[in-house]
Amino acid sequence: MKTLGHRFGIGQGLVMEEGKAHHPDFLRLHLPRDEAFTFALNILRQLEHPRPNDAPTLEICLFGEWERNVEDDLDSSK
Repeated sequence: MKTLGHRFGIGQGLVMEEGKAHHPDFLRLHLPRDEAFTFALNILRQLEHPRPNDAPTLEICLFGEWERNVEDDLDSSK
């Protein structure tokens, strides 16, 4: 089985339509509360103790499954 990778850049993909800014994608992360705390601590540790060769951005690998949920779609035409 092949695992697909995706990269999500915050603030990337900005589109201007009729003088208004729109982002074509968003990411909603669902984590159980006990895992969310560990996740947050891992982010803070990476920020607190960066490696000497770390880039100015933080990369976090999450393993799970993309689930399409039409109810989460945002209609920016309103």
